Amino acid sequence: MKTAKMVKIAMAGVLFAFFGQGLTMAADYSKSSDEELIKQNNGKLKPVDAADLKLEVMKRANKLEGEAKKAFLDKVKAAYDKATENFKVKDFRAYEEAVRKEFKAKIEALSEEAKAEFGITGGGCPHHGGGEHGEHKHDDKAGAHKH
Repeated sequence: MKTAKMVKIAMAGVLFAFFGQGLTMAADYSKSSDEELIKQNNGKLKPVDAADLKLEVMKRANKLEGEAKKAFLDKVKAAYDKATENFKVKDFRAYEEAVRKEFKAKIEALSEEAKAEFGITGGGCPHHGGGEHGEHKHDDKAGAHKH
């Protein structure tokens, strides 16, 4: 009897670990403060978590307007730039590509309603036709645009 009970407890632990890990696959940044988000934007997150962080940043930025939005996004970018300034170029590019792939997959999985909440309306750079990387369509007034 004790063996059967121990097997059940062990199986429950294995199932909890398996399903519990599945529940924590997506990082939840919704309860983090803006400052916590900025600190976590450090280039050390798993690509899937970095994609979740990017979505949360977009969601919060979409709720802001004018200078508040610009200031928030500037802080996020500055923190990331500072945290990744010592990365080797090869490592940085690999990380950026992995995050981009995860982010793209998350965006594709969103409903149109969720995309609107995140401020995702059309896709891609507005200076490229429909997000394609072809000829740039902006003028000197649009400012610098890097790829």
